[in-house]
Amino acid sequence: VVLAGASPDDGGTSADSPLIGRPAPEATGTLGDGTSFETDALRLERLEVGTRLTWSDANLPLVMSDLRLPGMREGHLSIQRDEAVVTFVDWTHEVRRFLERAVEHHSRIA
Repeated sequence: VVLAGASPDDGGTSADSPLIGRPAPEATGTLGDGTSFETDALRLERLEVGTRLTWSDANLPLVMSDLRLPGMREGHLSIQRDEAVVTFVDWTHEVRRFLERAVEHHSRIA
């Protein structure tokens, strides 16, 4: 999974991207330890500032405070805990750990 973030600039120039507002493609693969993963329940969308993640699955291993960590904005967890939406705006340790948890939740031994 490639994740790109951006911060508002200080008046410099910026470039338009055909990726803004479009979902990332689904991905499957195998990690170095032989564990396979799928992203059918994880969707990424590049925004003008940051990247929005939508995670849908039964019984997500999250609480609301997991979506309010440094590097995250606009986090929301459904009452049924079957969908989480958050925007990543900075590549912090907390964001990396959150993504690791998402991959672990969807991984299985090949």
